[in-house]
Amino acid sequence: MSRAGQAAGKKELPPGIRARFTEIFVDEAVLSGRCWSSSQLHGLDRRSRSPMSVSPPKPRPLQAHDLKSKVFVVPTWCDICKGVLVGHGFVCAGPCQMRCHRGLGANGAENCKAELLMKKCEEVAHVQGQYQFGDVTKQIFRNEKQRIKDLVVTEFVKEQASFGKFDKLKAYSEALQEWWDEDRVVRYMLLAIFSIELALLVITYGSVFLCAWPVHGASRASRLAWLQAMSNCTSAAVFEGLLILLIHVLATQLLVYSDLVRSFVREILQINLSELQIDVGKAADAVTNITVHGLKTTACVACLGMALWMRSVQLVYDNSHP
Repeated sequence: MSRAGQAAGKKELPPGIRARFTEIFVDEAVLSGRCWSSSQLHGLDRRSRSPMSVSPPKPRPLQAHDLKSKVFVVPTWCDICKGVLVGHGFVCAGPCQMRCHRGLGANGAENCKAELLMKKCEEVAHVQGQYQFGDVTKQIFRNEKQRIKDLVVTEFVKEQASFGKFDKLKAYSEALQEWWDEDRVVRYMLLAIFSIELALLVITYGSVFLCAWPVHGASRASRLAWLQAMSNCTSAAVFEGLLILLIHVLATQLLVYSDLVRSFVREILQINLSELQIDVGKAADAVTNITVHGLKTTACVACLGMALWMRSVQLVYDNSHP
């Protein structure tokens, strides 16, 4: 029989059965091995003729995924649906180290695990963050931190806007009361000022009483007038020093609580000091420096006046008791 008759006598398989037959009985590994061996044989002559020839790459053996169940406490990305992965999920223990959801994912992914199993287990580039971080948890934490910060600021602004003037004044009075309870220096300073003022009153009235004594000569009268003048000057110098000291203490406290004063003026008096280009901190610092120099000068004048007053008292006493 001729070859044409033999070919006519053979029955052709339908396309579907032929494809199924090829899928079942044809080994892909065998075919790839044969192709590799044939290409190796054909390449011997070329390698012998061309010294710069390069051998084809070796086929990489296929490896199945080794999925392990894991609870992701820190948010990360799913390598399948590109969504955020938190809680229960899977991670491959193989070389790919891919992460995926347990089931339904984001962006329309119905089953991330099934889609992961259909991929090869090989080293891949994982899903990265917005700024190309290898670990996307940094970007997640930054976004969450900014979101929480914006939320807190918004709630605080709403709470402050709901306050009335009486509520704001009450809040500032509570802060002032707390500062008064904690800062004992101011209380001790006010007590010292009161005590010195009381001593000045005693000195002044004592000088007036000495001046009211009977006059037995021009010298004694002049001494009493000098005593009265020294008493007045000393009292004025000490009073000025105490006033400057009080201003110094208040300026120091104003420098510490400048932010509180600025917010008090803005909320209660409806005056924005920033628009008026008024800096409370710089003003308090300048007043503090001025009062320091004023205290030094007043202290010298008060000490000199006190010494002259004591000398006048001694002269009047010596003249009264010869």
